[in-house]
Amino acid sequence: MKKKIFITGYMFAFLFCCSRVYAETGTDAEEYMKSAIEKMTENPRMIGTPEIDDAKEYLVSELKNWGYDVQEQDFFYDDRLNEKAIQSRSNKEEYLRGAFTGSEGDKRGTNIIAEKAGSSSDRTLIISAHYDTCENSPGANDNASGVAVLLNAARMYSQKDYPFNIRFICFSGEEAWFAGSRYYVSSLEDSGYDNIMGVINIDSVAEKSNLDYWVMVSEGKEVVDESGTVDFEPIANEISELITKKTEYQLVCQMNSDHYPFSLLGIPAVTITQDLSEELHINSSEDTMSYIDSNRLVEVFSTVDDIIQKETALASLAGATAAN
Repeated sequence: MKKKIFITGYMFAFLFCCSRVYAETGTDAEEYMKSAIEKMTENPRMIGTPEIDDAKEYLVSELKNWGYDVQEQDFFYDDRLNEKAIQSRSNKEEYLRGAFTGSEGDKRGTNIIAEKAGSSSDRTLIISAHYDTCENSPGANDNASGVAVLLNAARMYSQKDYPFNIRFICFSGEEAWFAGSRYYVSSLEDSGYDNIMGVINIDSVAEKSNLDYWVMVSEGKEVVDESGTVDFEPIANEISELITKKTEYQLVCQMNSDHYPFSLLGIPAVTITQDLSEELHINSSEDTMSYIDSNRLVEVFSTVDDIIQKETALASLAGATAAN
């Protein structure tokens, strides 16, 4: 009887929480995320330029405004060594560490890290997005859209309690073959990562289109059908399974965003992105605010929030079961 009573109460609390969050994902969130994109897209934000430093200052200021302590993780890399490292993907240590020199005379990037401390666990869920662009692109969709969703999550969650830590990371250098996330993951190897539940990376989610979304994972396997045709089938992980229950999210095996370095450590990691099988304006001078669909920003934030609520409910259920 005790367990049945608990589950009934748990379900009521879960439904109440979800309805409250639904109310928070409307106009206010939409306007905040649109404003964030507008502030970030005045100029291209290539790594190592004054413009990306301006974007960094904006992001740090926003996170501090919501009460977070913010860490700026600087890294220095050499273009030639970076090129060599990305050609060495089969060598994990070279791929993760080979580009970084520690010399302030080389190109600099800065990862921005803030954390919402959990109430009853040292487990950590990471929400990430890169804030740099390629040359000549304002980067409204790629990837001010992802950063806007991250900022809105940090804003929404700043005054709430969760049973696990939520770590927000804005990566620099994704357009330099994930330089920032590779450096961050190499630092995890040194400090430990057993407590990381998973990674939700958000990248290019809000261009006007009729496209659905991809949930990118890095693991896959070859499959051969009856005709002998070889295909590559993605392998779901604990995070992707929480997303792909929605029919508009398709699981794919792709390694071309900041989820990939985490997967090398066996951490469940995904990137949420628009379907890239059709042409978008990313990586071009036309990636501007005029092509942004703010409804998509709300949709993706709601999806991220669904994961947070499901993980919270599971953690609460596990804690209550252990107590009984």
